[in-house]
Amino acid sequence: MKQEMKKQLHFARLRRLVLAMALCLFGSVATFANDYNVLIIQFADGTTQSYVLETRPKVTFDSRNLCVQSPYVDDKYEYENVKKFVFETHDLSGIQTVKGGECRLTLIGGNSATVSGLETGLAAMLCDTAGRKVQTTKADAAGTVSFNLQGLPVGTYIISLSSGKSFKILKH
Repeated sequence: MKQEMKKQLHFARLRRLVLAMALCLFGSVATFANDYNVLIIQFADGTTQSYVLETRPKVTFDSRNLCVQSPYVDDKYEYENVKKFVFETHDLSGIQTVKGGECRLTLIGGNSATVSGLETGLAAMLCDTAGRKVQTTKADAAGTVSFNLQGLPVGTYIISLSSGKSFKILKH
């Protein structure tokens, strides 16, 4: 009888161990699924441009530009102005706040585009490729503008800031 109880206790412990391992595995998969790709471009003038995207953007070079492409972004920067670029992966809680001199485009899920690191009150427009204004807004007290992309037709859009900075985004 004691032998049978020991066996049952051993199997109960083994089941708990397997269950705990499964929970750890699924927990780490869920954490990995929430990681986002961050591309950070540092310029010779000391400013920084960063992108927070679901997929890792492709960085290529043409005759004079560093080109950033992903399913949602298609931007170019003259590479003579680029000091360096790096890729990082973070969950959203691990992505640090925008630093001085940094401008950050966040595009997750394709339903909204957010630009952070702006001066309060800076004007921003979302335009289609024909130059028609789709949405206009101003940076809030935190230096952020957001554009709702839901309901917009599939296509290419330009986020244009009154500071002269712009981003080409792709709506699917």
